[in-house]
Amino acid sequence: MKKISRILAMLLTLAMLLSLAPMAFAADNATVTLVTPAGSSEVKVAVGENFTFPGCDEEYEGYLFECWVSQRYEQTDGTDIEEFYYEGDQITVGEDVTFYALYACGEFVAYDELCYYWSATLEDYTGLWALIGFNYDADIEDYDYENPIALGEKGEEVDLFNDLGIAYDSEEYEFYTNDLSIQFEIERQTNGTYTIKNTKSGKYLSVSNESIAMLATPNATSYWDITIDDYGCEKLSNASKSNLVLYYDDENGCFEIFDDTEPLFEGTDGPVYPSDYFYLHFFACAEGEWATDYFTTEIDVESTCRHTNTEVRGAKAATCTENGYTGDTYCKDCGEKLATGTVIVAKGHSFGAWTVTKAATATDKGVETRTCSVCGATENRDIPALGEEKPVYGECHFDDFSDCKDKWYHEAVDFTVENGLMNGVGNGKFDPSGSMTRAMIVTVLYRQAGEPNVKGPSTFTDVPTGVWYSDAIAWAQEFGIVNGVSDTEFAPEASVTREQIATILWRFEASPEKEADLTSFKDAGKISGYAVKAMTWAVSVGILNGDNGNLKPLDNATRAEFACMIMRFLGGSYSCAALEK
Repeated sequence: MKKISRILAMLLTLAMLLSLAPMAFAADNATVTLVTPAGSSEVKVAVGENFTFPGCDEEYEGYLFECWVSQRYEQTDGTDIEEFYYEGDQITVGEDVTFYALYACGEFVAYDELCYYWSATLEDYTGLWALIGFNYDADIEDYDYENPIALGEKGEEVDLFNDLGIAYDSEEYEFYTNDLSIQFEIERQTNGTYTIKNTKSGKYLSVSNESIAMLATPNATSYWDITIDDYGCEKLSNASKSNLVLYYDDENGCFEIFDDTEPLFEGTDGPVYPSDYFYLHFFACAEGEWATDYFTTEIDVESTCRHTNTEVRGAKAATCTENGYTGDTYCKDCGEKLATGTVIVAKGHSFGAWTVTKAATATDKGVETRTCSVCGATENRDIPALGEEKPVYGECHFDDFSDCKDKWYHEAVDFTVENGLMNGVGNGKFDPSGSMTRAMIVTVLYRQAGEPNVKGPSTFTDVPTGVWYSDAIAWAQEFGIVNGVSDTEFAPEASVTREQIATILWRFEASPEKEADLTSFKDAGKISGYAVKAMTWAVSVGILNGDNGNLKPLDNATRAEFACMIMRFLGGSYSCAALEK
């Protein structure tokens, strides 16, 4: 199967063979001499017997015991050490031998670019990783190891070479890049599951509708189990639904969520499942490496402090108004000052929004305050006094009409004229006592609706086209706002009674159900049966108030009365200087 050949090609084998040449041993004792910087000790071992190497408890500032070596090293980086033995290793003693305690001291050296490398199986995957796949090349019947594909920040496929220009070392199984879009921070949870968060976007690898999802806030689908499959690859199973696994589909070149309980196809030995056929590689991220020096007995330890045990002194955080200091770095072992700190410039206040703490009045100033969110300092500033508030009046339309006299309909005339609902009848007159016609009321409602376009003229024979009420009646007929007096006639010039107006407005409002006691009105019994619900609604919402205890349902409504009714119906009001006098 193709997966087996890929794994065999990826495996790295490190073998170190330590052996001693065969020899003839005498039945004498041999001496094993162990040399440390503090001195030497001897151990007698019978020739042909095994000697077990001990540890070394001698400590030196900045240096740690590493192992035993067969020759002296004044100083080395470790590359030329050929024979070494760790605590617990054994040799068969055939003659007198001497071994030297090898000490090491190192420092961490950061890479210019992060190194991602194929890692061995781990018990804990906490750390930084790239999730890698290789496409299968049917022509060569093997994998294209020169061109890895990485999982990106959006769950997409990123071609390291073609998309990012990253060269891959297929011999060492590693590549270098500082592009964080392919880096994921894996963190182990207390229950053993893992979260996998993209370093660049901060979003979590999750599952949605059996597809890859990247979530800003983790949910139950954002937790994963990491195990090793039968072929030595990482198996990434969703903790919420263990049948869902993330693998790299090397034939279609994509990362995909598979249902591992559903076979991909039927093989010669039975069903083949996604975990039998696809794979996923975790490449660990290394940010640098330890550069290590070794020595045995030829170096003066006390005079060559490596300054590996350091501390910062004199550090001080910056405040809003005072500078801080990063502190100086000292070696805790020898006391030498290794680095001088830098000044941290004062941050300045971080004030929030101004908040009124004392409201201004017409005669007195107010105060508003803002507070620094860091140190709590406050600033105040004055709010100017408001001064005498002068009322704002609208234009008085009532006085424009020579026949408008009574104050009770003054506001209604101003309101309806100002809002384009009603106009005068010509010659500077409003005709407040004139009867409201069917054409007038439909036109007012049409204007209130915004004078929408109509599909065509009405079908009423007594409504000509091209007159001031033609479109209004066509609209009212189309939407059932006002019915005709018959199937063929509308009677546009007919007067409208108070109960008819109430019914029209009630229907315009979608015929709401309301309760009101109409018996308090002396003429309630005169209300027509069809208008009872409408009159009840009109009284309950204040559109009709009555006149000296009467509703006058059958009286023709005047233009002034209708202006009052439509203003109340719309919940409007109007103020002009003349009305306020």
